[in-house]
Amino acid sequence: MIPTDLSMPDPNVQVADASIHASPILHRLVLVIGALLVAVASSVLVISGLAAAEPSPVTTPGLQAALTQAPSLSTPQVITTIDLGFYASGVAVNPATGYVYAAGSGQVAVLKETQVITTLAVNGQFVAVNPATGYVYVLDPGSGSATVLSGTEIITSLQTGGFPQGIAVDQLTGYVYVANSLSDTVSVLSGTHVVTNVATGSYPIQVGVNPSTGYVYVANQSGNSVTVLSGTAPVTTLNMSSPFPVGVNTESGYVYVGDYYSSSVTVISATQIITTLPRNVSMIVRQVGQEFRQ
Repeated sequence: MIPTDLSMPDPNVQVADASIHASPILHRLVLVIGALLVAVASSVLVISGLAAAEPSPVTTPGLQAALTQAPSLSTPQVITTIDLGFYASGVAVNPATGYVYAAGSGQVAVLKETQVITTLAVNGQFVAVNPATGYVYVLDPGSGSATVLSGTEIITSLQTGGFPQGIAVDQLTGYVYVANSLSDTVSVLSGTHVVTNVATGSYPIQVGVNPSTGYVYVANQSGNSVTVLSGTAPVTTLNMSSPFPVGVNTESGYVYVGDYYSSSVTVISATQIITTLPRNVSMIVRQVGQEFRQ
């Protein structure tokens, strides 16, 4: 739920703790979160933005420097809500065509801006797009398959492995990586073909790709490990507790893997574990606050 009151704090109000001046930062974070495209139940919420008001003056030097360097953001505004007529569990966008694909309940709705162009009869829950080829991949865990779309047409269906649910695309090589949780494999797709199936650890659930290095990171939740691939070949296995979500910063090369049970995040660089961030969220908050106050 997006807050309706995004007003800035009154700079004339005196506060006892300088850390409270961090609220402009929180304000900007709220704006970023509010600008996301969200699939909710049987509808898609379309959000755009208007020019934001200037933030109130900040007296803390660290915060003032951070705000000066931060890019300007826009205030979120709901444009419309599109009724799909079914529960959408996965959404992906092709920036090259402007098409948006919302999958769920045995259907895929294809949208353009604020209009539904067509609805395709396709079983699937998870969606990924390769803008370079225009191919769209819709994973169906129940049948162990990936349906390939192009534009508004169904091209083919590929057998992957048991219960596919993690998917990532390497736009440089064109490879699409599908994590098959019940087969302990990753299917490597190229265009409309299955190139190979690569063995992983137990219950691979999510995949992340760094196109700059070519490394692919597969989170094996039950295997307590991350399998690192290069192309179609395994490179190494990194041990960590119950990995689940995978995020890749293509600029720094850092890969962030969340621990499903301990609330920690492990940071990887290339094929090495760099560190594990604190498990206690309050510790992270205090550290960030200290950095701003310096």
